[in-house]
Amino acid sequence: NLPLLLSGPAENQSRNQPPCARRHQSFTAGLCTAMASAQNQRGHILITGGAGFIGANLAAHLLATTNAPLTVLDNLSRPGSDANLAWLQSQALAGRFRFVRADVRNEAAVRTAARGACEIYHLVNHCEDSADSQTEFDVHVNGTLNVLDAARRSPSHPPVLYVSTAKIYEPMSSSALSAQ
Repeated sequence: NLPLLLSGPAENQSRNQPPCARRHQSFTAGLCTAMASAQNQRGHILITGGAGFIGANLAAHLLATTNAPLTVLDNLSRPGSDANLAWLQSQALAGRFRFVRADVRNEAAVRTAARGACEIYHLVNHCEDSADSQTEFDVHVNGTLNVLDAARRSPSHPPVLYVSTAKIYEPMSSSALSAQ
């Protein structure tokens, strides 16, 4: 039962949670409830970044509350994403879950994964603590462009919901605020 997964701290819930959720107990069902509108729709739901923290929780919620088949596209580059994927695969009934190991910068892979989708949740995030701003730009801009273009080219013209994190913004120092 999914309420334990998404409701925040509760006793004895670690078995029902992906490994990353055990570290981030403040995640709530509000986000998933707002995004999960796929009840009784034809086609599949595509979640890019679906093995990440938000993506794995959204996928689990949709597996538990809809009959829609799910496609998760993820390159598994984040620590813990492989464990989240294994957890999701254990939650899905046969034929309801498909995993595509690919990067959103791979236009052909995104287009193939989006074909026939009724909804796309674009949850990919690349915000490393590094000086590699070109990679971050490429993932966020070109990856998002690939997702939007795949939705536009898909015969089903699925809506795209984009979710990001405040972590992509560098923290502002108090001196930067007072200088202005």
